Amino acid sequence: MRLRPGGTARYRRFTHIAPCNYFTLPLSRQAQYECRRQPPRAFARVRLVGLPRRIEAKSPRATAALAFPDKNLYPIRMNICLFTQEEISKPLNADDTRAQHIIKVLHKGVGDSFYAGVIGGQAGTATITKIDGAIHFTFTPQSDGKPLFPLHMIIGFPRPIQLKRLLRDMAALGVSSVRLCGTELGEKSYLKASLSDPAEVYKMLLDGTVQAASAHVPKPFVYQTLAECLDNIDCNRSQENCSQAKNAAALPQSDANPKSAAPLLLALDNVKPAQSLGAFLRANPPAGRLVFAAIGSERGWSPAERALLEKRGFVRLGMGNRVMRTETAATVSASLILSSMGALG
Repeated sequence: MRLRPGGTARYRRFTHIAPCNYFTLPLSRQAQYECRRQPPRAFARVRLVGLPRRIEAKSPRATAALAFPDKNLYPIRMNICLFTQEEISKPLNADDTRAQHIIKVLHKGVGDSFYAGVIGGQAGTATITKIDGAIHFTFTPQSDGKPLFPLHMIIGFPRPIQLKRLLRDMAALGVSSVRLCGTELGEKSYLKASLSDPAEVYKMLLDGTVQAASAHVPKPFVYQTLAECLDNIDCNRSQENCSQAKNAAALPQSDANPKSAAPLLLALDNVKPAQSLGAFLRANPPAGRLVFAAIGSERGWSPAERALLEKRGFVRLGMGNRVMRTETAATVSASLILSSMGALG
């Protein structure tokens, strides 16, 4: 098999009748990516299985990736099926990706149950009562779902390809909100990409929430500048942020930091930070407190943005002398903060 421009690949079909029968078929983006990652001869022998829906290759990773981009045939993996409040009481159309997942991946039938939840609401199990042109089910709530933690991430707009992974990871970790903002040193064209639309950001966060088997999706925000972002999250005045104390109550409390303590304002920066993030968290345990963590875009913060952050009360902290990608810095810092909160066990 040879990857060709335009997202197609040339396959040699091995059969007992025509061993040299070549043909060309389209590949999904993930399949193209896997082809480029493999050694030159990793895809030397490829054989078709049945109709051209899936390709089987010697490489296990390639076998998993070379699925044709028909989402109805090969739906995305889900650890929970989420529904809106209106959908939870209605049959699920058989063409829906969730229905395909239930039938073709989970192999569920009448009488079987699967993990389900209401977006922003309760989680529990759904039991299939009938399958015709749709899946009929009854939903039994069992819990209020996995709560989001009182951590809000302010992130300089990264490359769109990085942003997709970043958003899924933030949702999987359970942060309360992701606030994307343009920065002075960031690439301005990123804000014109399709992912700059809050609705598209929400879709990626929803994917991460499903991966985490949670029913609560972090809130997405998109701002043109850091100043606009900070104006909209005035920690001492925002009623929205004060309401997050309900989630903080579920976390271990520190005697030195009661729930009424002011939010922690952290700005991750590798240029002359005041101290390390780890040292700061040990001296100022975030348990039971709201935390806002700001991370710059791929070129970091400008001097003016650093001054603005300090003026708003943010403490500049570092994570070693290595330069990290925005998505890496966001995941690492969120993990360290959540661990200090006691959120990761």
